[in-house]
Amino acid sequence: MEEKAPTAVPIFPTMLYRARAPINIVNDDIFDKIDSLPYKHHKGWQPGDSEGELSQSTKVLTEYDFLESIKIWLDVQIINAFDSWGLTKSATPYVTQSWFTRSAKGETIHKHSHPNSILSGVLYINAVKDYDCLMLQKPGWEIQYSYPYLHYRDGNEETEFSATMVQCQVQSGDLLIFPSHITHWFNQVEHDQTRISLAFNTFIKGTLGDDESLTLLEI
Repeated sequence: MEEKAPTAVPIFPTMLYRARAPINIVNDDIFDKIDSLPYKHHKGWQPGDSEGELSQSTKVLTEYDFLESIKIWLDVQIINAFDSWGLTKSATPYVTQSWFTRSAKGETIHKHSHPNSILSGVLYINAVKDYDCLMLQKPGWEIQYSYPYLHYRDGNEETEFSATMVQCQVQSGDLLIFPSHITHWFNQVEHDQTRISLAFNTFIKGTLGDDESLTLLEI
């Protein structure tokens, strides 16, 4: 019998869908319009936290006509993300809520997830390359046993199996879509520009399961 070298393979990987908006969709003109919208202060979860502002509207994609080109492009990307994840072909995804976040120097967004949503996304309207990033936390890692030697290999290098957090560098025009239950947060703004992002949640309309297996659900 031929001997095979030991190998490690990933199981149950988590999808992160990434795309980049065309320059005619995310540009300085759209930034100025979004920056001038009404916002409200967003209080942090911990005393002293500074988390910037949220748009007063939580349905910006349907409320503001000047976002129509972004909405059309996002609708295509959301369908692509659901297809990439291999979700049912008998249901159609749609945006349930959408809002803007605005953060100045020294501000951040706390760790959180998005209940009542299947996939969530962030489109960066204004972000600075090599400074701004989205962090995503490995589900369930905080309730497992944790030993320092499990998190490193060959010194200080984490593996795809041992890493408990992924840091995604972003810049203006970047879109990230991920499962809504994944805990995520924004890093602290360390530059003088205002970081603005469009966040959204999604759900589906249509049919899940089937009648024969007693899993039929019509939404």
